[in-house]
Amino acid sequence: MPKLKLPKPPRLPLPSSLPNLKLATLRSLLFSIGGKTSGTKPVLLSHLRRDVGISKLGTGAGKTVGEKSRILSIDMGIKNLAFCVCDVTTKWKGIGIDVVAWKRIAVTGDSTSSPPEKSTDESTEAETVLEDDPFGPRVLSATAYALVKNLLLPYKPSTILIEKQRFRSGGGSAIQEWTVRVNMLEAMLWAVLRTMKGEKSLGLPPEVWDVSPRKVGLFWIGQEGGGKVDKKIKIGFAREWVGKGGVDEELKAGFSGDAVGTREAFVIPAEGKGSGSRRNKAKIPLLDVDGNVSVEEEKEVVGKLDDLADSLLQAVTWTRWEQNRRTLAPMVQAEDVEGLAKWVERKSKVKVADGGKE
Repeated sequence: MPKLKLPKPPRLPLPSSLPNLKLATLRSLLFSIGGKTSGTKPVLLSHLRRDVGISKLGTGAGKTVGEKSRILSIDMGIKNLAFCVCDVTTKWKGIGIDVVAWKRIAVTGDSTSSPPEKSTDESTEAETVLEDDPFGPRVLSATAYALVKNLLLPYKPSTILIEKQRFRSGGGSAIQEWTVRVNMLEAMLWAVLRTMKGEKSLGLPPEVWDVSPRKVGLFWIGQEGGGKVDKKIKIGFAREWVGKGGVDEELKAGFSGDAVGTREAFVIPAEGKGSGSRRNKAKIPLLDVDGNVSVEEEKEVVGKLDDLADSLLQAVTWTRWEQNRRTLAPMVQAEDVEGLAKWVERKSKVKVADGGKE
């Protein structure tokens, strides 16, 4: 009588060692790749496993040495917004960024022009507001479409970053009018890009991501640094990176094309000291949504450099998150708990030694 071959019992999966990571280590790992850091330990483990497998530079982009991907980073604003275009190249050691465009846009036309004189005829004034309100859905939707089609997409980005807008300002309970307007513009940009993707009018469509400005700021000053980064601090980061050609040896930055002129606005020093001294004034062109020069502006106003600094800070942070993700992914897949803990410890020491910066 032949012997019956009993089926082999199924192999039970080996217990995961990742739960042995400390909660603080888990949060630091997620923080270093731009992931969500709130939640219970099982939730954070799920986020870590998922996030290390998702490239932030588009599907398959930049995985081999010398391969390029292009980031278009937008700092939102309702009157003016800024954007930069960066070519990201994977190198044998680290990542290189070449900023090829770095511009400010007048969303609602000439932002420096004075408002029209009040009409004495109330009915005429009401009709003018209805017809010409630049913040109304009819006009703003046309502005968003022109901005995307005529100015942004011709750069052919593989990744588009849009600064995520908040719903309230300053922690107040009231929602301010400008907040509603900029949220409307943000939503319209997303809608235009999604519609074009759905209609297959973009060729190979870019990956579009929303980016929290708070998360970007905390990444450079540290989680213990508070919730808000001062404008001058952000400009200081941009000025430092621009001046020394990158963040460190693993993330180098260069400038080409019309981004060179904007770079000069950050690095040209003042001639003399004090508020009454004559300054070396670098001009920053302000463009309309079709890319035409609207007005030449000077760099003294902090807000003008702030918008530009934010767009660069966002792109550089996104690239650093991707750099960290590529480093951590093999360790997470191998469940190298010791290696992950040492990586976090090493990064913490570097940040402390560098005055809180990544």
